[in-house]
Amino acid sequence: MRLLDVDAVGNLQQAETRLPTSCQCSCCCQSRGSSESIARWHSDAHKNADGPRYAILSHKWLDEEVKLEDLNALNNLKDDRNSPKMQSAIKVRMFCKIAKQWGFRHAWMDTCCIDQKNPVELSTSINSMYRWYKNAGACFVYLYDFDSRGYLYVYKDGKEQVEECTDPTRSIWFSRGWTLQELVAPPNVEFYDRNWLPIGSKRSEQEEKATLKKSLQIGLDDVSRVTGIHKNVLLNSDLVRYMSIANRMSWFRSRETTVPEDCAYCLLGIFGVNIPLLYGEGAERAFQRLQEEIMKYSDDHSLFAWRNPDGKGKAPTGLLAPSPACFVNSGAYYHKPVDPYNSLPFSMTNKGVNINLRLMEYGDRKIATLDCAGEGNTYLSIWLQNASEAAKQYSRVNSDRFCIVEAPGVPSTIFVHAPNSI
Repeated sequence: MRLLDVDAVGNLQQAETRLPTSCQCSCCCQSRGSSESIARWHSDAHKNADGPRYAILSHKWLDEEVKLEDLNALNNLKDDRNSPKMQSAIKVRMFCKIAKQWGFRHAWMDTCCIDQKNPVELSTSINSMYRWYKNAGACFVYLYDFDSRGYLYVYKDGKEQVEECTDPTRSIWFSRGWTLQELVAPPNVEFYDRNWLPIGSKRSEQEEKATLKKSLQIGLDDVSRVTGIHKNVLLNSDLVRYMSIANRMSWFRSRETTVPEDCAYCLLGIFGVNIPLLYGEGAERAFQRLQEEIMKYSDDHSLFAWRNPDGKGKAPTGLLAPSPACFVNSGAYYHKPVDPYNSLPFSMTNKGVNINLRLMEYGDRKIATLDCAGEGNTYLSIWLQNASEAAKQYSRVNSDRFCIVEAPGVPSTIFVHAPNSI
């Protein structure tokens, strides 16, 4: 893990740059040292007991960011008031300045602490990132588009526009895929507005918010409301493992990622799994690989408690969801075996998911009951269509809905796959 030396960053020479409106600092943009003297590798940094304490940044990337190779060339930046790279340089220094104020000597941010050109380091970093955020002494969230004086900066038609806004949760930060784990994992998350003014934390309670202008502050209730994540989980990420697969999937909600495959990769830490990063494979294939990896470690049937929101529910499909968006309304579903003493494992095979479900005849289709329940302890059932009766192969149909039955059917071990999946 490569960490920034906050003192080295703090020694950058000052340059006159455009700062956020209410910021009174004159931030530096020139380096006296090399990138290696500013960002050093610490092999034990992820271990709280052995490695150095560090602060970590969560933010929405700008159009141009200071990368690792840029750290020793900041003095060559053109003093352009509209330069995204200049604004990124300011962000690096302000982050390190605040980290130092909090008592940290080291800091980490994804833009300039990872060698983006090294595929091995990039893959290792992404698979380790949840742990790095979890072990950070503090996580600072920079809401670059929210001004606590009551403004939101949005981009429309390629131009920055200003809207009146008193709700920090409208920041684009809350709609990005990678920021989900960056919110959940750290024990201490502090929010800052575009002027680097503190506006609250995920641990803030209502009584703390009342000491300032409540509408301009953000706290535990606000974060839980906008993300759908239970407050106890936000306060203690060790509880994540006890939440159902469907509930954790629902946290993604309407989040977006710039790179399609990242809709799956950004969830690795939430489920405690690792998979190779294969950029170019497509979002659906990446998300399927994520679900297949989850199946290796969990027998939670809520993995199959999804509904297709794209109007494709009538088309035959498999048991695995095509995207995280299918779980947007699945937060209340949890694993509940119909017969706890005879619950069998399931796995992915070359014939589809091999699983034991309780089947009930319904015309030319079957109703399959999952070991999964929702509100009112009602078991969820899905519709299946025969693909090959002799081989006990089925496909899921009407995937835009669930079926509720009073009594589960007869246990049967079957294969469920998507037609023409190869």
